Amino acid sequence: MRVLQGVMFALAMICTLLVPVLGSFELVGQSIKDALAEYTLTDIMNNNQFAGIEFGEAEDGFPAFRFLQTADVKSPYRMLLPEKLYEFAILITFRQSSLKGGYLFSVVNPLDTVVQLGVHLSPVVKNSYNVSLVYTQADQNTGRKLASFGVAHAPDKWNSIALQVLSDKVSFYYDCELRNTTLVTREPIELVFDSASTLYIGQAGSIIGGKFEGYLEKINTPTLRVAALNEPSTGDLQGIRGADFACYRQGRRAGLLGTFKAFLSSRVQNLDTIVRPADRDLPVVNTRGDVLFNSWKGIFNGQGGFFSQAPRIYSFSGKNVMTDSTWPMKMVWHGSLPNGERSMDTYCDAWHSGDHLKGSFASNLDGHKLLEQKRQSCDSKLIILCVEALSQDRKRKKREIGDGSSHGESESREFKTADEYAAHLENLLL
Repeated sequence: MRVLQGVMFALAMICTLLVPVLGSFELVGQSIKDALAEYTLTDIMNNNQFAGIEFGEAEDGFPAFRFLQTADVKSPYRMLLPEKLYEFAILITFRQSSLKGGYLFSVVNPLDTVVQLGVHLSPVVKNSYNVSLVYTQADQNTGRKLASFGVAHAPDKWNSIALQVLSDKVSFYYDCELRNTTLVTREPIELVFDSASTLYIGQAGSIIGGKFEGYLEKINTPTLRVAALNEPSTGDLQGIRGADFACYRQGRRAGLLGTFKAFLSSRVQNLDTIVRPADRDLPVVNTRGDVLFNSWKGIFNGQGGFFSQAPRIYSFSGKNVMTDSTWPMKMVWHGSLPNGERSMDTYCDAWHSGDHLKGSFASNLDGHKLLEQKRQSCDSKLIILCVEALSQDRKRKKREIGDGSSHGESESREFKTADEYAAHLENLLL
């Protein structure tokens, strides 16, 4: 599946999200393999198993990892990264302690001889250096620099860089400002990693070397997750608050600590506004990390929320709604027009009615569309979807900056009623 269509906008929005927290590194890819659908690659360093890593602070006070010359941080790539990439963006913020440059990260083939994907800093010469994107198919004998960009060296400065990789060009951002775009020929057009490849952070392995000396803070991947409630339902969901609360409770029971809302229009919300504006360019994934849509906005492009392949949607309990008999009708309630606007007369009395004589718009997933306008009677038992209203990364930053509470304290908070959760959503999504 081709990911991040319109990634120019996604990149700009992600840069906006990164402003409050320096020292982050993000890789937005094609398929994700984690129930959380959001990776923090520096988790592999949190248990102190790697020598040559010191813990410090970024300039804004957030924790950072200092890579010494003796650091050797690595992991099987499949534990942390997608299987393949088509269109994607890489964002990194770092501070150099040495003029020697090195790899900020790399994915290296099983023989440790070829960098399949990586970002390399050249040595500093005359107060400047090059940032290069290395991009090579696994069966090649040597690594290939797909694009390089010059940067002025500023001692002891945190540097935020971003590389936007499309089918025929690579754009380079510095401190979230577009600096340069170069045309490229990508061979292959889709990068597929060898299953035994290794992810290195701050180097490219013992043979290639290229050790980076300096600071990185964290590495993560923001996405928006979609899951179905564990059973089908009529149009009587006790209102939109009742539906949102059901998403919250089942998500918590499944161990998913996201901010979930029902994928339903109502009197107070259009379907396209469920997700916070700053997150609407992020990929939409299922609970197993498979990308369903390139972005939230892409669902509402007038094509009916078309799935490019058979929908793979799982309930909070892990069942595939398309194959499990729990959902005999493969239809999703939504109550919306194709552009995401609420349809005033077709959402089961604001999701309070299970009356056969009343109806709402639903979509038949067998037709590979999420926003088809098929009127169904409100006593029909259909699929209820839940979507993350804002990314885990965005939620974490809002807590850290806004209320001063720790991530763990906020995640452990329990809401007992639908009204409590509605108040929480209203505050969080402001």
